[in-house]
Amino acid sequence: MRFENRKTVRAAAAGSPDSVGAEMEKKENSMLPGGGKKPCLRCLLQDMPEEAVLAQSLRELIALIPPEERAAEETVRKRLAACRACGHMGRGTCGLCGCYVEHRAEKKRADCPDLPSRWRPETAG
Repeated sequence: MRFENRKTVRAAAAGSPDSVGAEMEKKENSMLPGGGKKPCLRCLLQDMPEEAVLAQSLRELIALIPPEERAAEETVRKRLAACRACGHMGRGTCGLCGCYVEHRAEKKRADCPDLPSRWRPETAG
């Protein structure tokens, strides 16, 4: 454990282990982007206010997918729910392939890169 000055060392020694741990976590969180909050690892970009610019760019990219190549809204909703529950997703990105899951889920012929796949291409009919 590294302390910045003696006053911090004395305060930590006087405090209980729980208060020391809480103080360290508070300091670690203050160094994080987004106002000191821990990043949401299972969030989509659309759910992260600190990623508003990137989320808008992603919406614009999704809008460029031709309608005949887009999955049905219900299919997209189910795919994104599967991605949110997946341990490979972090901050809207698939840890297996590196895609933005919101973009991949919109594509009719796309599938999940996990083995076994959590969702498959949308079939016609």
